[in-house]
Amino acid sequence: MRGIDEYNVELMISLALVTCTYGVAQSIGVSGSVAMVVTALLMGSIGVKYAVSGTTHDYLQKFWSLTDELLNALLFMLMGLEFAAIQLRGSYIAATALAIPLALVARGLSIAVASLPLHLDRPRKPQAVALLTWSGLRGGIAVALALSLPASPYREELVTAAYGIAIFTMTVQGLSLGRLAAWLYPPEKSH
Repeated sequence: MRGIDEYNVELMISLALVTCTYGVAQSIGVSGSVAMVVTALLMGSIGVKYAVSGTTHDYLQKFWSLTDELLNALLFMLMGLEFAAIQLRGSYIAATALAIPLALVARGLSIAVASLPLHLDRPRKPQAVALLTWSGLRGGIAVALALSLPASPYREELVTAAYGIAIFTMTVQGLSLGRLAAWLYPPEKSH
């Protein structure tokens, strides 16, 4: 892409690269989704920095942002359609009730462990870990992964739990995030 200075061609190359990466990964038996994420990270950090002009970077950013918004809208629309087909049984609701705190604890632990070597002298590190834990909105990807599971006796229970976590994070966590941030980080009073 470094030798090309035509944003339309470079945009098509980026699209083809992501699509081909998915196909190659699937054909060799590894996750196509993870391969696409790795490709996007490499393109975003190395390719854009060294191989494209400012104009191309602007077009790439706009294209992939629009694509992200459209696919998110489509995903949540499909989630809504699938939600209508979910059977609410007692065991499914119990699995969801257990999955929500488990997801929060797992996220909190992963953030706390990853932050251990970072800024150990920071006095508000626990507040940062709490805010990052609560702001980790999980939804579309978890539901999409649950929906892609093969048929098994536990598939419906896992799909319902994934939907429950998504609904909890979008409503409870999403709607209370501002208040939690204000409580954890109150504005400093001027003297």
